[in-house]
Amino acid sequence: MSEILNVSGLHAGYGAGDVLVDISVSVSGGEAVAILGANGAGKTTLLRSISGLLKSRGEVVFLGQSLSGRPPYKRARAGLAHVPQGRGTLSHLTVAENLWAGAHASGRERKEIIAHWFDVFPRLGERRNQMAGSLSGGEQQLLAVARAMAGNPQLVLLDEPSLGLAPLMVKSVFAELKRINSEFGTALLIVEQNATASLSIADRAYVLEAGRVTVEGAAADLAANDHVRRAYLGI
Repeated sequence: MSEILNVSGLHAGYGAGDVLVDISVSVSGGEAVAILGANGAGKTTLLRSISGLLKSRGEVVFLGQSLSGRPPYKRARAGLAHVPQGRGTLSHLTVAENLWAGAHASGRERKEIIAHWFDVFPRLGERRNQMAGSLSGGEQQLLAVARAMAGNPQLVLLDEPSLGLAPLMVKSVFAELKRINSEFGTALLIVEQNATASLSIADRAYVLEAGRVTVEGAAADLAANDHVRRAYLGI
């Protein structure tokens, strides 16, 4: 698989200090990559830097092109989607209207795209005219993922997709993410505190600690790493 995202020498933060220090990560086409770390490690800052929501120093190259200086909407048009922490659904719009908004960057017929994602997620199709803010937490998470996918991205950044969900719904959401990755070939970069869930669908993973990458490798190897097991898997 060829590399579609390469982040190198990335520094980013809020105010005077850097939260991220000399970060280097990569994602290949069709690959699922997990970013593990405790609260405050810099996981969300990393995704915000990649999607252009936060200014950073260093190099972010996507599909062979530097994203330096590009605003978020141009990064989205280039094929980069971001599902933020807290899901980020447009709560005052219906499920169908959320997908309509997400499909604007796809370059395809919006009605066709919306129908496709209602087929993929029948639960959303049943609630197409329901306000997004009235959905359950798990349904809102699926809607956020479907809205991101409606733009036909090559890479989706997901920030804590399990946040606030019951264990059964976490399992369901991650099963759908695995299906999107395997069936559609969409690459995923997943920031997640639930290391067990994210490692179960990831090909590779990185561990962020205090703004630096401290461990990286195949997901199976990290799942067997004693430090990772004690710190993030509770084993």
